[in-house]
Amino acid sequence: MSDRYNQAMLDGVVIPSTSQNRRDFSFDIIPTEMVSSVVVNKTATPDVSAEFSGGQVSVNTLDIPEKNFTTIQYGIGGNSRTTGKDFYRLGERHTSEYFGFFDKSSKMPDGIKTWQWNSRAIQLDAPPGYILTDPELNNTPLNPTEFGDAVKYNDLDAIAQSKRFNNDALRQYKYKAYPNQNMRFSLGRVYELNNGQRLGFVASANFRNEQNITAFNNVRNSVSINNYIDSIGLGDNGAGTSYRFNSSGGLMANMGWQGQVFKVSLKNMYARTYSDIYNESIQKPYSDSNPEVSKLIYQLPEAMSLQQHQLVGEYQLPWAIKAEGMITVNKIKQQILDERKLSYRVTTMIDDIPYFQTPGLLTHRSSSVVGIFRDSRRWTNIDETDYNWSAAFSRKFNENTAVPTLVKLGYQAWSKKRALDLFNFVPWTRAWAEGTTNQLPPEIEIPYAQLFSADNIGNGNGQAYYYADALGGRYYDGKMSSQAVYLMADQMLWHKLRLVYGVRAEYFNLNSKQEELYRRTYQDEPDPNDVQRHRFGVKENNWRFLPSINATYKVTSDFNIRSSYSRTVVRPDFREVGMFAMYDYELDGYVYGEQVKSTLIDNVDLRFEWYPSPGK
Repeated sequence: MSDRYNQAMLDGVVIPSTSQNRRDFSFDIIPTEMVSSVVVNKTATPDVSAEFSGGQVSVNTLDIPEKNFTTIQYGIGGNSRTTGKDFYRLGERHTSEYFGFFDKSSKMPDGIKTWQWNSRAIQLDAPPGYILTDPELNNTPLNPTEFGDAVKYNDLDAIAQSKRFNNDALRQYKYKAYPNQNMRFSLGRVYELNNGQRLGFVASANFRNEQNITAFNNVRNSVSINNYIDSIGLGDNGAGTSYRFNSSGGLMANMGWQGQVFKVSLKNMYARTYSDIYNESIQKPYSDSNPEVSKLIYQLPEAMSLQQHQLVGEYQLPWAIKAEGMITVNKIKQQILDERKLSYRVTTMIDDIPYFQTPGLLTHRSSSVVGIFRDSRRWTNIDETDYNWSAAFSRKFNENTAVPTLVKLGYQAWSKKRALDLFNFVPWTRAWAEGTTNQLPPEIEIPYAQLFSADNIGNGNGQAYYYADALGGRYYDGKMSSQAVYLMADQMLWHKLRLVYGVRAEYFNLNSKQEELYRRTYQDEPDPNDVQRHRFGVKENNWRFLPSINATYKVTSDFNIRSSYSRTVVRPDFREVGMFAMYDYELDGYVYGEQVKSTLIDNVDLRFEWYPSPGK
């Protein structure tokens, strides 16, 4: 099933995706020495999160090791397709990227101002600060949604602002691909105390860097051609190459104190992933009315950092009741700094070899036809804080009978807050030759890196600048919370049939406020009677009752029959209710959400399990 219907957990807490555009997580940042157990749930039980249908992978980390250990590991590897081959990217590579951190050159310049095109500016083909003698432009607000009436259109010099961007990020660099490397150091100690008590800790640091070159065909826009993958026409099969640079690292430090009737654990983790993927392909979009061959270049530098701090405790109460509790705080930061989406049309053919040097610049004339920005540079920042807490009480009954039973009553809850900021900058040039309103300007036929050098940035013939999209800024403030209570039983009947059953009641509350994005889009205040009022934000508020039953019948010592029924609910995440488009290169399209609601799923499973030998 797709990533939406699967779930990853660390120490009982749902962990965030390492990508802004899909659900996935890099488990290799968790050292194997730190893993206590890995549980894969194909069916739901009342005591675990019910937000999955395909499968749930839960990794639990150590706190008190069984024995002392020290591990130092270094690994190196490669493949014939990548290692030692030419490795391309836009912008110079910096040492910090090997360790998962952006270089300061990737940051967006400070103090950038966005603006709204107005009819007079479009008529004159004038960005802010270009024609200072026009009274209408001098008195028109620059971006009333963002700055009100205080900042006027010509208070900004758009040409000078464009010169502040790092132009080196548009220049192609060539390196040699290094072998893949990984390093890990882990340490664990356990101390035996008086009265049967134990104290222990484990700590680990790890680092991994991988570089891979992958050939692909992107034929998403060529579906109208028969046998398009086998076509020899230029661009028909969307041939391309992806250069993938990935680094990840993490620190973990856990400690525990255990006595005869209690156990307390403190678990801490910091993890960071970084990927910089450079893609280029040649495509001919037959979905267009007049398809032209284009060379597409797309670079996605993306990083995620996760801090998780968790306090876990359990205590043996009187009457053989076991009490458990947990409190966890997660802080997540996701950044895409300088996402570059660039295109070039064929400039000329020499000896049947195409040369792509005509950049896909936007103009007022073409923007009304295209409808969406083809080429752009984008900065995205996400900050999220999650809180998780839980408590449970369990007791065993009839332990020495033919029907031993465990009964468990519990409560689980979480709360998430997320903010998204996004800024988009579009390479722009004149629609008409300078001094005219009906003559086309000379064709620009130089690469972006040369076009956006300081000398060429401007609004004259053969020049270009960056349009700072008026939608740039805070896109949403989202809040999401859930509370659940459950009651379950785990019974073994006559040493043959095991039943795990119960019910989970979940309350879910989502409130993703997107009024700021609405104001920027429609240049107006939210009106409850507006036909577009659904774009003010997304809300969901409900209770769900989720029963489940799992039955396992032991036919022989190595053969089981397993069946189950469960009701689960897949909740929308913040990305799925974000009313803005995020480009996905693999799909060659824009992905966005609106009023995505929770998906209620009834799951039925029947399996026959044969274990030919122990450990299978």
